Amino acid sequence: MNSPNIRQIKLDLTVALLNQPQQGNLLQRVKDLMLSFQEVGPLGDIFESSNELDNDHIQYSYAFQFEHVTLDLSTVSNRNTNYTLVNGFSLR
Repeated sequence: MNSPNIRQIKLDLTVALLNQPQQGNLLQRVKDLMLSFQEVGPLGDIFESSNELDNDHIQYSYAFQFEHVTLDLSTVSNRNTNYTLVNGFSLR
């Protein structure tokens, strides 16, 4: 199998996240989007860590390990509204 085109996946994932409605589970949406790129392979493990930013906000970091790439995703969640935003991501 050819190695995944990381640049194209980044672009496609960015566009898909911008065009997705902000409803539902963000992590499930990201996982589903990544699995739509056949060259990433099946999902293995997901690792999570968190860091309190202030009384209202928590930053979460996730590592989605697929067979051929790892997606590092950073999000910020508001405790009061349960609203979560993507802070950034990288693929390796």
